[in-house]
Parts: sequence; structure tokens; C-alpha cells
Amino acid sequence: MTISPITKKRINKFKKKKRAITSLYILISLFILSLFSNIIANDKPLLVKYKGKIYFPVFKYYPESTFADTENKTRPDYKAINQLSTFTDNKSNYMIFPPVPFSPYETLSPSDLDIPKQVEVKVGKILNIASININQDGAITRSRNSDFFFGVDDKNLKDKNLKDFWNFDSEFWIGVSNRFKNLDSPMIKTIARNKDNENAEFTLSTFAKRSNPIKYSKITIREKDEDSNNFTMLFNTNGVCIGNWNNIPKDEQAAISSRVKKLQGDIPEKHSFNMKQDRYNVILQSKSVNWPYAPCKGHIMGIDAAGRDVFARILYALRTSLMFGLTLVSISMILGILAGSIQGYYGGVVDISFQRFTEVWSALPFLYIMILLGSVLGRGFGLFLLCYGLFNWIGISYYMRAEYLRSTIKNYNLQTYFTQCINPYYYIFPFFTSWSYKFTCGTGLSWIWVATSNTKLGRTTSAGSTISLGVVVDFISVTGSIHSYIIKRIYWRRTKGCF
Repeated sequence: MTISPITKKRINKFKKKKRAITSLYILISLFILSLFSNIIANDKPLLVKYKGKIYFPVFKYYPESTFADTENKTRPDYKAINQLSTFTDNKSNYMIFPPVPFSPYETLSPSDLDIPKQVEVKVGKILNIASININQDGAITRSRNSDFFFGVDDKNLKDKNLKDFWNFDSEFWIGVSNRFKNLDSPMIKTIARNKDNENAEFTLSTFAKRSNPIKYSKITIREKDEDSNNFTMLFNTNGVCIGNWNNIPKDEQAAISSRVKKLQGDIPEKHSFNMKQDRYNVILQSKSVNWPYAPCKGHIMGIDAAGRDVFARILYALRTSLMFGLTLVSISMILGILAGSIQGYYGGVVDISFQRFTEVWSALPFLYIMILLGSVLGRGFGLFLLCYGLFNWIGISYYMRAEYLRSTIKNYNLQTYFTQCINPYYYIFPFFTSWSYKFTCGTGLSWIWVATSNTKLGRTTSAGSTISLGVVVDFISVTGSIHSYIIKRIYWRRTKGCF
């Protein structure tokens, strides 16, 4: 097989790109690796020795009765059998599992994870909340628990103006004014800033028009919650913190460690402590295993939301995806090249009929056909491949048909064609048979041998062009010889008018 200069140029250009070559090698390596998915990741053992006999469950199906005292012919749970006393009592019995002993469809339970028991301690700051009443001028008429926000106790805060402590936007004061005007007003939440550049949330509740105007408006103040106010720590069952907890006072560290040691079961325990004039809530609870789960021992890529090993699923999915793509491309290329070549080579009625069929076929709704076939044949890799393969060849056939038709209108060196394609040993005198003819062109003494069975029509010459009977006909027409008409009539009769 010869490679065209254009193809060679493209290959050389590709080889110069190291990143592309590296990516190709990685993809090929991963594909080869995925072909051995059943051996790398599987819940079936590679080898089982039981009662002196050797079994290979990965390659052959064995019923449960083979390894257990039961008559069940169902698929055995090899991991459960490996823990049975009937299997372990005989020291000669053993199982060898794959490097990843999990299948892509196996659902795990939290008890299957080989992780140490841990206690999760959540520490969260108790946010301060206060309330005040103000009159129309913004003076505070009443307050509760406001010393945190104003630095003044409730008694000394009375008759102080709110504007002297906090800065608000115009929307907030418009909402206050509308309430004193006895107008319907929605709830307003705004973040205000004091002179120390601290933030707090001020809330005006929803107001509905009343029969009598109000004398004061109530405002709720909440400390702004920040991420630094909440943190989580992990402890082992011995009360040792896994991480840094130096921001907690020493006496409280000892109290938390003691409570961790005494914690039993999954019931959470709560208590609180003071730190830097703030109060914090502490919640102690045994850390439960929930799906999805982060990578851990035995699961290098973690566990998904359904409790299945992610690495095993990716490995099997890689094999399925690459096999599907390669198979689909191969089928599409074979069908497309075959269909396009037949159309372009024969032309005429064959080309027109096949082209109309292709146009009708490409107009069929792909989704409906897939749904119809799926409802009849069920789901599966083969059905998916079939549905795509029925339509994917059309584009390739158009390209091949155009290439064949394009080659028929090229200018050819007929002398080269005759030299390479006509076999002179099969020359027979004029009209001796129906497949061999002799013509005299013009007044010259040259001979043209045209043997429809032996000229190897359709053969590609060294110049890269294809010889066809139409080329010979066109050449004779150009010579001006009257014999061109004869050969055209003979060719018309042989093809029944499909010229």
C-alpha cells in the first residue's frame, strides 16, 4: 500500500508535535489496560482453590453449590464464601482476588470500608441578637441585649440616636419613614457598618397599614455570620485531635477530649463554652460514612453516590467507550466506502437509485428509530452500535461517490493508459467476437485495442488516475474519427441505454 504525499506530510507534521504523540501513546496504553478490566477490577476471584481443585471464576461461571453446602445454582457471593467457616477451616482453601476487588456494579456498605472510627466535633459561635425601638427621629426608646452592638447597656442607650452608632443606606430610612406614614412596606434587610468598621444585619419586618399610626418602629439586629466563626475537628476514639485546635482554650480542650472518649453510639452530644467574650456551641458525633465518599484505603478514586467504586466504573466505562468508538468508525467506513464506490463506479441508474435511497434513509428520525428498536430488542451495547451504524455511513458514502465521479472528468494521457492497461496478447481481429474491436483512427496506421474484458477498466495508473471505458470513448471522439460513433453505439447496446 502506497501513501500519498499529502498523507505523508500530515503524518510528519503530527510527529513533530510531542504533546500529540504523548497523548496518543497515553490513549493507546489506557485502551490496552482497559481490555484487561475483568482481571484488574472484579468482585470475582482470579483463582479459587477448594477441596484440592482449582477454579477460575473470572473466566468461567460456577454455581454457588460448587463452593458451599447448598443446592442453589445461582451466582455465588465469593467474598461471603471466603468468610464462611466451612471454607476457612481447611487451610488449603484460598481465593486470589484482583488488585481492585470490586466490580463496577457492586454496591458497598459502610462496614466494608477499612477506615478507623472517628468523632466529628463541630464548633459554632452563638450569634448575638438584639432588638430596639426607635421613634420617627431615629432616637432609641427601648432596647434589649444591645450592649454587644452599641457598647452601651440598655439603660444608658435610651434616647440615644441610632444614626450616631451605625451608618445606613437611604433605602433603610425610607422604609422607616413609610412605616411612620402608615404606608404598606415590605420587609427590609440591610447590612450596616459602625465606626469600628464592624458589620451587623438590621431587619425591619413587613408592615401593613393600620387604623392608627405607630409611635415607634421595631428593629431586629443580628450579628453577621462568618466562616471563621465555625470550624470542625476530627478526633479518634482515644480523644486525640487529628489536626490543629490551638485556638481553643486549654481547659476546654481537656473537656472536649474527655467527652470524646465517653461518647457512645451515634447519638450526638451538645454543650457550650465561652471564648474571648463569645459563646460557642459544641456538637460531638461519631463520623458516619455517607455516599459519596472521598478516596480512602482500597478505593483510590473514592466511592460514588450509589456506593460503587469509582475506579472500577471508570475502567470499565473506558473500555466500553473506546470499543464503541473504534467499532462504529470501522463499520461506518466500510459501509460508506462500499456504498459510495458502487455509486461512483457504475453511475447511471445504479447511482441515481442508490442516491434516492440514501436521501430517504437520512431523512428518517434517528431518535424514534432508536426508541422503537429499544422497545423491541431491549437495551444493550450491540443495539446502540446498530442504531448509530445505520446512519453514520451516509457522510462517508457521499465523499467516496464524489471522488469516483471526479476522477471520470480528469484529463488523462491515453498513451499511458494503453501502455499500462491493454494487454496486446489478447488482441483479436475486428469484430471476431463481441468483446474485442479494432479501429483505424484518421488516416494513420496506428491500432487501438479495446477489449472490454481484458483492459482492466477501473485500474489506477502510476499517475494516480483511473481508466474507464468512457475515457477511451472521449479520446476517440477528439480524434474526429467516424469510428467514435460506432464504439458509442456498441457501448450503448451493451448497457441497455444507460450511458
